[in-house]
Amino acid sequence: MYSFDRLLRVLDLLDRMPYGWEVGLTVFLIAVAVTILPALFPRHSTIPQQKSVRPSAGFWAEWAPVNRAGREAWMSGDYGEAARMFDLLLRLADRFRIASTGRALGFGSHAAFSSARQHPHRWWQAQIAHKGPARWNAWRQTNPTMKPDLRDQWIVCREEANLQNIDFSDADLTFASFFGARCTGASFRNADLQDTNLSGTDLRFTDFAGARLLRTNLSGADLTGAFGLTRKQLENVVLSATTKLPLEFRTYFSTQDFWAEWAPLNRAGRDAWIRDEHGEAARLFECLLKLAQSVHLDTHWKRFCFRNYATFPRTAEGSGRWWQAQVLLKGARTWNNWRHTHYATFPDLRGQWITCRRNAELRGLDLSGADLTGAFFFGARCPGVNFQDANLQGADLGGTDLTRTTGLTQTQLNTALGSATTLLPQGLVRPQHWE
Repeated sequence: MYSFDRLLRVLDLLDRMPYGWEVGLTVFLIAVAVTILPALFPRHSTIPQQKSVRPSAGFWAEWAPVNRAGREAWMSGDYGEAARMFDLLLRLADRFRIASTGRALGFGSHAAFSSARQHPHRWWQAQIAHKGPARWNAWRQTNPTMKPDLRDQWIVCREEANLQNIDFSDADLTFASFFGARCTGASFRNADLQDTNLSGTDLRFTDFAGARLLRTNLSGADLTGAFGLTRKQLENVVLSATTKLPLEFRTYFSTQDFWAEWAPLNRAGRDAWIRDEHGEAARLFECLLKLAQSVHLDTHWKRFCFRNYATFPRTAEGSGRWWQAQVLLKGARTWNNWRHTHYATFPDLRGQWITCRRNAELRGLDLSGADLTGAFFFGARCPGVNFQDANLQGADLGGTDLTRTTGLTQTQLNTALGSATTLLPQGLVRPQHWE
């Protein structure tokens, strides 16, 4: 009522003005439009809106539990139950018509499922691989005689998935897709990679020994540090300008290229040794040996600024010395913690560098009982270093500050090498054979 009263007052005011009735009628219509129409047609509807339901929600609510149950049944060896679950999946696939609606349902691997209709084992093995390297490798260890068959399958469900150190040795991966997964340290030894899509995949330090590479898509893949490859294998693959090949297959490589391959392998091997994974450390040491051979490190170590290459063992038997030295070079805290957890182990550091730089401080280092034959100290300062029962025969102590060490004896000094600048603890004398 208030709006109509206001409208009448406006019309009365206009009627008193010296204008014609046409103007008054026009103003009246405008006033009606402004005051009445909004009341008849509110701007915001009061009808409650129903929440939209994604078409794929119903599909995945039925699919996921059946798929999970089938995968677990396959892993546990209950192949009859896995077959029953696969039949349920087939019925769901037919009911939802995934061949035509798979993309709309968010089922990207519907083509892989369709190709596995006659071969359910391929689907279940792929589902195990989707759970990651730990589950896959554990399944392979419990089924050592089963050859993985992953033909036409998606090995991962999403791009850049983690497949580090996964074991695909002897696997049939024909027409499989990896979609740029991270396969660092994976094993493709003796695997069939015919027409496999490895484009954009991180294949650093992977094992391709004996693998069949035919029309394998390696465009954009990173093969830095990969081993077991031959030029004959690479003749039949798809490469691109962004494919990173191992050093031995490049026409030119720099010092940075070399260390980009060496450093991660060396670091991974050292950490594996600290974790007592000696098998993994031995495998990584073999990778270092192959890398050293491929770039002729014996003659080019100066070019790559590899100063302590002389201490690098040339055979796998000396890998323990190398890894212990790498733990030591990590610092006194890391070394002493490792020694505390391996108190019964006497370190073997024969011919190794105790430090990488001159005049370094090795405060508090525990070298008790260590075999330091021919080790290099490079004039380090050794406050608090424990030399008790250490073998210093032929160790280079030139310029080293030994004044505040513990456990050092004259007998040990007599077997070591030193110089006039070597500083000794009080009570010990410089041997005559020192310079």
